[in-house]
Amino acid sequence: MLMKHVLIVFAGLALVLGAESAAADDVDDLLELFGDEALHVSIDARVVEDGERTIWNMELTRVTISGRSVQVRLDGDNIIVRARFTPYRNNESLLLVAQGQTWLKVAGSDELRYETAFETVPIELGETVVFYPLGQENVTMDVDTKRYGTINLELEITVVPYFQAVEKN
Repeated sequence: MLMKHVLIVFAGLALVLGAESAAADDVDDLLELFGDEALHVSIDARVVEDGERTIWNMELTRVTISGRSVQVRLDGDNIIVRARFTPYRNNESLLLVAQGQTWLKVAGSDELRYETAFETVPIELGETVVFYPLGQENVTMDVDTKRYGTINLELEITVVPYFQAVEKN
């Protein structure tokens, strides 16, 4: 399999998203094998400043199956965030396991803060869930090289059957 990486830089933050993918023919063959079991995971990642203004965002979509995780990694000068979302499907309902690890340099000091999050959320297919890897409180950090600000990272996740997502597009 071929490994793809996408690198996006904004205000000193780099988002590295890794996912394995196969050649187009292989993907079509796999989707036929999995049929209705394939899931389309959509993640809208946003950095929000002062709880109001979105200063960066990106959308990511991946195809997976029940029990196989989708990962997001954010690397910046002052922050590292790793989040993993694993959907477990049971007919039309879903158990979404969200795991997060955060390393954050505290503004104005050399202190490094480490936090973990683990949430298990029962949802219906198509329902949207928001995951806050930094917690629901804003975090003060060096937003750019000139000033400090309060930010938060929001990851909005939606899971639908793959063929339903394809029909919409």
